[in-house]
Amino acid sequence: MPRKPKPATDHENWTPVEREFLEALERLLAGRPKDPGLAKKAKADRLRVSVSAVATEAGRSRTLIGHDDCKYPRVRQRVLAAMTPVVEPRTAQDVIKKLRDDNADLRAKLSRSRSVNAALVMRMVALEKAAKRAIREAKREAESSQRPSLQVAGRSLEGGKVVPLRKPSTEEPSDD
Repeated sequence: MPRKPKPATDHENWTPVEREFLEALERLLAGRPKDPGLAKKAKADRLRVSVSAVATEAGRSRTLIGHDDCKYPRVRQRVLAAMTPVVEPRTAQDVIKKLRDDNADLRAKLSRSRSVNAALVMRMVALEKAAKRAIREAKREAESSQRPSLQVAGRSLEGGKVVPLRKPSTEEPSDD
């Protein structure tokens, strides 16, 4: 009788480094780390899952999963999910503390979004000014190309002919 195929895990399409991190995370969650320092902490019941602990257990640099724009964001998400406790608040003080924390997070996000919006508005205003200036210059250029010739200080730039600065008057100057 043929064997049933092994159910595919989502680890199969991960890179070897990601698999090392995930295996390290699983060992930490099980309380059986291979790293001697982490094993001591596990025996003393002081082992906590963190980005640094997972990187140490995997034998890799913490910067690979240590920040938001890291090289392995899927691993980072798994580690952060394992770090956060899923305990619901039980007392009114716990509920109030959680709501205050959520409120502070929302205020920080609002402040950041206002800052970004202000920067975008300033950039838009500068672009509008530059566009208006470019339109004026284009109109001026179009008008100047329609003139018969450009004259500077009595000379024509196109033909090289001398053009008088003033039109000669037909009247004779008076000797007053």
